[in-house]
Amino acid sequence: MTMAELGAASERAPGWAIAFHCQQAVEKSLKILLVLQGVEPPYSHDLIYLHERCGPFATEFPLGRDELKALHPFAVAERYPI
Repeated sequence: MTMAELGAASERAPGWAIAFHCQQAVEKSLKILLVLQGVEPPYSHDLIYLHERCGPFATEFPLGRDELKALHPFAVAERYPI
């Protein structure tokens, strides 16, 4: 079970925390696709930018542009700029 599923199953879990874990999972998944292509992942939390960088490897990625954009506000901004 993922953190998002655990949070969604709990009445006490804050929605922002669930969204944060979803954003992190998507960001890491896109960066893994880049690594599999032999590309060094950029220092970015921008899911749309990362998705575009994945090129043909991301054609079957389960989330579309609107969903990626909806997760954008939940990225970690402290480590480096979005």
